[in-house]
Amino acid sequence: MSDKHQKSSDQLAAIYERAWTDKAFNARLERNPKAAIEEIVGKLPQNMEFKVVRDTTYTKYLSIPAAPAEGEVSDEDLVGANGGSLSWVMASVMLTTAVVAVSVNVPD
Repeated sequence: MSDKHQKSSDQLAAIYERAWTDKAFNARLERNPKAAIEEIVGKLPQNMEFKVVRDTTYTKYLSIPAAPAEGEVSDEDLVGANGGSLSWVMASVMLTTAVVAVSVNVPD
């Protein structure tokens, strides 16, 4: 994994861990996901939006990137569709798999 992919994976892991363990951050993530995510990853493009959905033990969400406007989907399009790397998708799948085995609760 490249340094860029590792950094993205680390940032996604930090978002998940903080959402699971920090009740105030979790509430900010629900109210204003972009601002909460920027606390960890830094400034994001102004037109970028986020929607938060939560997996459950028996329901998993799969985020499908938008299709390119024209032509066929190339490998480069697939990589670019997720902000320039597949690391967020790969990290999400890996962490979701790990969470199935471990129950993590947000403290009261």
